[in-house]
Amino acid sequence: MDISAFWQFDFLRRALEAGLLIGIVAPLLGIFLVVRRYSLFRTPCRMCHFLVLLWRLS
Repeated sequence: MDISAFWQFDFLRRALEAGLLIGIVAPLLGIFLVVRRYSLFRTPCRMCHFLVLLWRLS
């Protein structure tokens, strides 16, 4: 099968577009978070500890 035959399928074109978009945006977001020293994991963990503490106290 020729590679140009894949372009006739809309879902393959959309998958390629989505993959390229994620491939461009994800590293930029990662660099931004590292430079700003943000953590997407720290805040939810603190909330979980707080909720567990409240649950144990009740």
